[in-house]
Amino acid sequence: MIKKKIKYKFIKKENKNIFLFRYKNINLLNKIKYLSKINKLIYFNKYYYNNHNKFNSNYQVFGLSRHAFLKMFYKGLLTGIIVN
Repeated sequence: MIKKKIKYKFIKKENKNIFLFRYKNINLLNKIKYLSKINKLIYFNKYYYNNHNKFNSNYQVFGLSRHAFLKMFYKGLLTGIIVN
């Protein structure tokens, strides 16, 4: 059980769930980009491409742990992701 306050929200867009969260780990982000080529629809804004070297090695998925996030991702609960 996650004790931290989970700061995330789902928004509806074209009947798809968009998972809005903040990201601070390049390896996981690259993994998600790879998975998006298979069967997931992932959105990245320009901040990642312009400032990707500024991200540190810590996960910051609005209080979600990496395990919790990937669990939701693999279950198909996240059909779209916006990184802000």
